Amino acid sequence: PEPEPEPEPEPEPLVAQELSIPALPIAAAPETRPGLLEGLRVENSTSQGTGTGGGAGSGDGGGAGPGQGDGLGPGEGGGTGGGVFRPGAGVTTPQLLHDEQPKYTAEAMRARIQGSVWLEAVVLPDGTVGDVKVTKSLDRVFGLDEQAILAARQWRFAPGTRFGEPVAVLVVLELFFNLR
Repeated sequence: PEPEPEPEPEPEPLVAQELSIPALPIAAAPETRPGLLEGLRVENSTSQGTGTGGGAGSGDGGGAGPGQGDGLGPGEGGGTGGGVFRPGAGVTTPQLLHDEQPKYTAEAMRARIQGSVWLEAVVLPDGTVGDVKVTKSLDRVFGLDEQAILAARQWRFAPGTRFGEPVAVLVVLELFFNLR
């Protein structure tokens, strides 16, 4: 009979060795970078609230949110506001007084294209239509998108209002093209 092979010895487990690297003196050293101002460190500063001067939050001076002074949103003093509004949050939707149906182009009729064009339009404070943009096209080749824009510019509205005053309001319009 053949002798049985001897079992292989198990490998010795790896033991983590402690390294002696001088990390503490390097990490504890003050860090200096070009352009970094020194001495501006403020300990235990957690305030994000009100105050005076520029900054985030409500208060006098510059800031974001309602308040006095320069800032974003409604408030007294200079700020960013106005422009085109969307209906809701105190802005009323313009009410249609007169619409104009879009006209088919001869090419689109021959191609028998039917459907609708979706537009975003700005109803101005006088009830007329200002800027118009196609948001869902029906036809860019035979001119139906352009005909929808031309028709929408003829529409008249009772303007939307904000705090009782007429304002420019963005509306969504759908104009239909149907062959009869």
